[in-house]
Amino acid sequence: MSPGAPGLRQDPYAAYNFWVELDGLVVAGFSEVTGLRLELDVQTYAEGGLNSFTRQFPGRVKQNTIILKHGMADTDVVWNWCYRVAQGMVTRQNLSICLLDQAGEPALWWNVMEAFPVKWEGPDLRAATSAIAMESLTIAHHGLMMMKV
Repeated sequence: MSPGAPGLRQDPYAAYNFWVELDGLVVAGFSEVTGLRLELDVQTYAEGGLNSFTRQFPGRVKQNTIILKHGMADTDVVWNWCYRVAQGMVTRQNLSICLLDQAGEPALWWNVMEAFPVKWEGPDLRAATSAIAMESLTIAHHGLMMMKV
């Protein structure tokens, strides 16, 4: 029976089941990824003699920043990358985010091309809470592609 066949239900993928790769290496256990977005500018054209609407055309692609968050651990890969960029040694790296299916197998990939960090945020430290110390990394990039496995 094909996936689109009547009576066959496909559940959506769970948002918590993913990993992040930086230049092919799985780095840090990220707990949140936001900003996976493809957006186009819209160009409008008011055609002479046509007053009921304006024509709309797709324009340039907007490259949004992506934010990665994870609990602080012994690894300093993220910090070192940010620090090198802050020192003027800009190293663009490819980034992949893999969403897993219910069986733990790769289902969808987002490939982020030529990414570099533009913001690093350390944890909010509070003695009155037992929350995990989280760091946040904001990256800029030159393109986003999605692939189904």
